[in-house]
Amino acid sequence: MIAYDPEADYLHRMIVPKKVWARLVAELATEQEWFKFKSEVENFLGSDHDDYSAVLHRVWATMRDLQLNEPVKLNREMLEGVRDCYRLRVIAGT
Repeated sequence: MIAYDPEADYLHRMIVPKKVWARLVAELATEQEWFKFKSEVENFLGSDHDDYSAVLHRVWATMRDLQLNEPVKLNREMLEGVRDCYRLRVIAGT
């Protein structure tokens, strides 16, 4: 199912039963043949999608920067956000 919440951290959230997710991840893992994801994106999409590749590099740089700093401490607002993510309006289901 895909849920939509305009006030959540992500506008759309995919909700999948754990057994289905486990089978999907296992299948995807057996299909993986690439070593570096960002390089594979560049090879697969070509230079027509340099903007997408640039966004991926910014995400990875941001995540690396976060890893070099102290771990995030959950505050009340973060905990409420986790709680609120379960109050999603369903827009599509499987």
